[in-house]
Amino acid sequence: MKRIVLSSLFLLSIAMGVQAQKIVIAKGQKLEATVSTKMTMTMEMMGQSMENVTETVGTTVAEVKEASATEFTIGQLLKKMTMNATMMGQEIKFDSDKKEDMDGQMGEAVKGKLGVEEEYKISATGKVLTAPASKTGESNPMNDLSGVSGTISVGQQLPFLVPVPSKSLKPGDSWVDSSGTAETVKLVNTYTLKEIKGDDLIVTVVGTLVKNGTAEVQGMEMQIELNGKVNGESVYEAATGWLKGGTSNVDVKGSISVMGQSVPIDMKVTATTTAKKL
Repeated sequence: MKRIVLSSLFLLSIAMGVQAQKIVIAKGQKLEATVSTKMTMTMEMMGQSMENVTETVGTTVAEVKEASATEFTIGQLLKKMTMNATMMGQEIKFDSDKKEDMDGQMGEAVKGKLGVEEEYKISATGKVLTAPASKTGESNPMNDLSGVSGTISVGQQLPFLVPVPSKSLKPGDSWVDSSGTAETVKLVNTYTLKEIKGDDLIVTVVGTLVKNGTAEVQGMEMQIELNGKVNGESVYEAATGWLKGGTSNVDVKGSISVMGQSVPIDMKVTATTTAKKL
């Protein structure tokens, strides 16, 4: 009898592990996610150390437009955003719900994203197959790394869906995924299925990021060299693969060269996400 019980538990754990790899979402389903991010960046210029702190809160709604056994089409819309930043001793505040803020310089910068739905094709493993061109005109790599812009590139995992490996899993198993290039941002992540707890899949990630290339920001060409470490933990709904919440930390060091001057930087980003189905 004991052997039968143990065998049943073993088979159940295997079945739950297989279930952990599936994304089962249907047309019309919606998810609302709120991401709170804090980025602290220290720069060394002319022998002086300057610290910039940016805190943002963004709410995004994702909707499944089409769903099949092999891929999904998901529309993603930035619903609202607030920002509180301290840069070079100057405080900057922004709230997308305030008309006067949307009519200002910061509002002009986000109008191409706020309230504009962008569609992504997603594979059955949660990877982005196609992504829309940026509507903001130019990309800021610092914002991309901190999550301020919400940019998602082809080959990356969609943040709102569980990352799916090409093998069966049980708690404790790990798998490696990579995306991007050094010219954009290259990510190499090791995911681990930490635990299956009720209807929750708990997945941890540790990884590295590298950027070594040029970028144009506000009309200036910059040479950017960055190396960083990533770690975090997320909880997903086992039945569907939708994100329920998570935390992540990014620690980046490197330099930015512009107009012949190299500026060392040290950047730390912490992000907390809460999500719910609508």
